[in-house]
Amino acid sequence: MISNSKHLNSEAFRIENDVLKIEVLKGFGAKIASLIHKESGFEFLFQPTLKKYDIPVYGDAFYKYDTSGIDDTIPTIDVCNYPNSDIVLKDHGDVWAQEWDYSIVEDSLICVVKMNSLPLKLKKSIKIVGNSIQIKYELFNLSKDDTMYLWAFHGLNVFNDNTRMFFKHNGEILNVINGETYGFDYKALKNYADKSENKFYFIDEIEEGYCGLDYVDERLKYILEYDTDINKYLGVWITKGGFKGEYNCAIEPASGFYDTLERSYKNNKYSVVKGNSSVKWNMNITIEKY
Repeated sequence: MISNSKHLNSEAFRIENDVLKIEVLKGFGAKIASLIHKESGFEFLFQPTLKKYDIPVYGDAFYKYDTSGIDDTIPTIDVCNYPNSDIVLKDHGDVWAQEWDYSIVEDSLICVVKMNSLPLKLKKSIKIVGNSIQIKYELFNLSKDDTMYLWAFHGLNVFNDNTRMFFKHNGEILNVINGETYGFDYKALKNYADKSENKFYFIDEIEEGYCGLDYVDERLKYILEYDTDINKYLGVWITKGGFKGEYNCAIEPASGFYDTLERSYKNNKYSVVKGNSSVKWNMNITIEKY
């Protein structure tokens, strides 16, 4: 069921069934602002520390705003130039700060936005089936020229010291903040220092898109399953009070390595949508009891 709702101070769409309830903000970004498992009442997504949303100004720094919920970062994460050009790509991309168009088709919420910086249009459809949120993406190139991009799933989750991350892929990781090797079990969130910021990427391409968070105290798993034909890379962000005093983490499937389109291009690990064409990918979020 899809209905009109309000989340904190923002108008929203509520999508729910007997198992899950999510809130998708209307005003900007098509942000999935809340994800609640109904039986337990547990909220998986980090909420705004100020308990409200400010409407972002396009081109502003991402950190000035709520840093919560699930956003799409495209065509970059960090500020950079579009490769071999003077075009500056904005912090965390375009679409988190833009207004989207919405429609409801049967049991799906359709969200569409045309980017300001590049001739790209992003469409995503969101629906709930059983204990899963199914998100289908399509990225359109509105020009005749091939266009590069970097997309990442930017979902900020709550956690405590008993929460563990899990990954089907267990390859080598790169600490992209200071290059140091983690001398502890990096999957256990209790092991990261308080007042720290942490980010790492798996160096090798991801073959099977299956990862998530094990909420041991709640006996619930937050599982991400996604296509890896395009989204071949995987990053992880953890702040334990080091960034804005906030405690959250993000498991971030991405189409490039890493963080800026410019760097991904230099690494030859980026994505392209051909002229007058489109690419598609899927992301499922499953909440599993155990």
